[in-house]
Amino acid sequence: LAAGQESNLTLPEIALAVVADKISDSALLNEALNFTSASLFPEKPPVIQMNDLDLWLKRQFQQGSKFASLVGSGTFLKSSNLFVLELFKAATKLMAADALLAGHLMHRPSGELPFLHEQFLLLDLNKWSRLGFPSLGEPYGSVNIEFPEHYRSRENIHDDYTPLWMASKVLENTAELKVEKKIGSEGWCTALMARAIQANQIILNVPLPLRHTKKFSYPRAGRDWQYLEIQQEIKSFLSWETNNVYVVNNEPLCVAAPEGFIPDQLISVSAGFKPAALVHQFWKGREPKELNIIDFSKPALDYMQELVHGSDPESIKSIMRNWFARTKPESAARQLANDYFDSIVKEAFEGDFGYMLEAFKKLRHAKYLQIDMLSNPASLCALLKPELKPYFWHSNAFSSNASLYLRSAEQLREAYASLAHAASKSLKQPAWVLNNEGTFEVLFGEDKTGGVFSAGYGRTSFEKEQYNRV
Repeated sequence: LAAGQESNLTLPEIALAVVADKISDSALLNEALNFTSASLFPEKPPVIQMNDLDLWLKRQFQQGSKFASLVGSGTFLKSSNLFVLELFKAATKLMAADALLAGHLMHRPSGELPFLHEQFLLLDLNKWSRLGFPSLGEPYGSVNIEFPEHYRSRENIHDDYTPLWMASKVLENTAELKVEKKIGSEGWCTALMARAIQANQIILNVPLPLRHTKKFSYPRAGRDWQYLEIQQEIKSFLSWETNNVYVVNNEPLCVAAPEGFIPDQLISVSAGFKPAALVHQFWKGREPKELNIIDFSKPALDYMQELVHGSDPESIKSIMRNWFARTKPESAARQLANDYFDSIVKEAFEGDFGYMLEAFKKLRHAKYLQIDMLSNPASLCALLKPELKPYFWHSNAFSSNASLYLRSAEQLREAYASLAHAASKSLKQPAWVLNNEGTFEVLFGEDKTGGVFSAGYGRTSFEKEQYNRV
């Protein structure tokens, strides 16, 4: 799986989208869409209206995607990485069974026609195309259709209406129930599944490992207990994030910078070895005029202040081990500290521990400030001075699960533009914001070498046309 801001989905293998369900309470719908998109990060799927699904799916097929995964608004993922991993496993299971789709199959043998619950669908687009691109329809429809005779598994995921599979014939080594032809109201994907049964295609329920990566808030029922339960999980995650410490980094330690950029001042969030790597990159052999380490997490600041007072490889590895051990077994913490230390020295400090120690000694004189730049950008701008060229590494503060739970992606982009404008006033220089919705970066000065704000994710080009002046 990828690290940091990178998607774990290999397009065009699986196309992913969030489905905006038809909910009359627009505020509730927006809340559901926001926390679903936030929990999917670093995946950044488009939001598709229910009415536009058929067209979007056909476009993905034409663009070469083999599968499409639809995630309903109101879905909460416990881990986006784990969800993607199980999604690929489910796609593999789909192919092995020669099945059309996997969804939350709802099927009461003596009740309404089979349908899929609107919270999730994994669809084989090639098989769907061979059926003639039948519509998925809408949830809880009122149109009557005929559903053909078929079989469903006797075993259920839970209760008596969630069979493991449905097919036109008995599957080998399974206990089944035969269901007679019936006319009734169609639900979501009912007509599609009827076509599939007629074409001898198999329907699967969502595998348990994939089910366990997510929860659903059932927004059609309002802010019910499932919704409140998810809100509590988000609250707990944000509390954990406030006290979380990144002992090491999952992004490259060196950053790209405009040609000719020589900063005077470092402002950096407190995460891993990145501040030390930046000090080495920009101030090797010279003294910085000002160093500021900021973070909304006090434990992160405590870790950084302890780390930079390490004086030799063993003391530094001991510090790393002790902080790793807060969340990991002692044996794993020891191994991680040893492995990461050696790779960090090689990657960021030219394989020379002396350079790391030189950076640490400079950081011992830094200011360590607890600042929440999202809620209090003025406290950040107060650190800027017109006579100092800053390099500010803010990491993923404007594009992370935590920030997206607090604000929508659009609100975060607006906040970043406002920060750039305020910083421009403090530095008395024009600001240029990168014209890329997924990357947060600002250059200052007419020649764009008067300062840099960056997430630092390996950008290598700084062409003028990529930036908008604010």
